Amino acid sequence: MKKRFCWWLLGVVTVLALSVVAAGRWLWTLPFVPASWRSRLMLNANIVPASDDSRSQYVAINPGFRVEFGDKDNPTSAWLRFERSKGKSQSNAEVSANQLDSFAITQLWQDYQPGIEWQLFNVGIDEDQLRGGTVLGSDQEMAKIARELLGESVVGEIDTDLQTVASEREQIETATIVERFQGYDQVSNLAVAPDVDLKYVIVPGKGVKSQIWLGDRQGFDTACLQMLSLTGSEAGCNLPSNKFSFLLQLDSSHRLEHVPLALDTSTNGTYYVTDDQGHYLLRLGNPVMRDRDGRVSDAVTMTIRPGQVDGEVAANFYIVTITANLGWLVDSATHFPVTIDTGFYIDGQEFFGEQMIGEPPEVAPLLLEESADNRNDTASAASALER
Repeated sequence: MKKRFCWWLLGVVTVLALSVVAAGRWLWTLPFVPASWRSRLMLNANIVPASDDSRSQYVAINPGFRVEFGDKDNPTSAWLRFERSKGKSQSNAEVSANQLDSFAITQLWQDYQPGIEWQLFNVGIDEDQLRGGTVLGSDQEMAKIARELLGESVVGEIDTDLQTVASEREQIETATIVERFQGYDQVSNLAVAPDVDLKYVIVPGKGVKSQIWLGDRQGFDTACLQMLSLTGSEAGCNLPSNKFSFLLQLDSSHRLEHVPLALDTSTNGTYYVTDDQGHYLLRLGNPVMRDRDGRVSDAVTMTIRPGQVDGEVAANFYIVTITANLGWLVDSATHFPVTIDTGFYIDGQEFFGEQMIGEPPEVAPLLLEESADNRNDTASAASALER
């Protein structure tokens, strides 16, 4: 009798448990449940308005991370913040789409790690490529004419001084908007420079893809420069921007690391972020470009240098410069628009986490080295950006 009662009780408990789970999944689909709560429980590509007390204009939340877009205090800037959730790391394969489970329940109430911020501050045409024969061959006279014509559009060495960066980022004026593209939400910073847009899309459970969109600049050729030297006409002598600089700021407990291993075919290796205990948090996607027809090129570089204040390294501030090959862009086989993709992703722990390296990875010595003698604290660097 007692045995039958136990089996009956077990059956009742099982039915009740399944009913609660089924009802829970149904309840989360009701319209009165906040979208931000639903987003914490399931893989999604949704971008929604942020709360009134948030610093950002829009937010995207997935199991494992949160992305904020558009700084309310500086609404014309092209700004992004990325945060990894606290708790046990979960890879994309471990989280099932639209499934309420124990991880999802804890995720609903979970806090987030200190994060990183990413902001565009400079766009232009790389002077070295313009002078180095990439476009105009060895014709230095044409290069000089092009330099005079293009004026401020030509960008030389990027200044890593944070006061200069603060001044330059004020020249970037855009708006942060959310659009639907091919059935998905995307954040757009339109016209950050002539024929240049920034766009972001959420990769569910993995991170955020950042895309630089280059408009149609197919009117350029060397013949127009020759005509310019004769007639002074500037018609058709526009070159596509190919050099883009961002300010990367890490919250004080984070570190930027580098290893030669890459998850793709890039020769850049991988830059990734760890917490103060050396635990892997997220990685920077290596840049790659594609044209309208899907033609792909990895002829694009990403360099990272520490920011400086009064000639001294500023802790946790980095200047990230993405430079596309100008020759590839003006090649007649390249059809615009062209996108340059990068982003921030939480996958890769199995490659860059403790399981593989066993000890703190080696930091790229020339790019990221910081000594106690020349390191300013984060507060000093931040004040330089606010001047």
